[in-house]
Amino acid sequence: MQTARQPDIRRTFTVKQVVPGMVYLDGGSAHGLAEGMVLKLERLAPGDAKMAARRVANIMIVSVATQSALADIVNPEPGLEAQPGERAELSGND
Repeated sequence: MQTARQPDIRRTFTVKQVVPGMVYLDGGSAHGLAEGMVLKLERLAPGDAKMAARRVANIMIVSVATQSALADIVNPEPGLEAQPGERAELSGND
């Protein structure tokens, strides 16, 4: 009997691509992401401590594939735009 494989749960993902109002992440359902989850998008300069991360926006997952996810950018910080390479971290509720 074959059992279903449990997802490889992650809390942090990287922005692969930015399109107007949305971002693609480097993780999907195989990593525990599901539609409706909210993550915090952060900018961290190379070599900076995690505490120095600057909030860019919140993102909400709207579509999930096995290895990637698409998220809407919500509640962005004024003057900041999402960029490839930024980090998205699951919120405390998700």
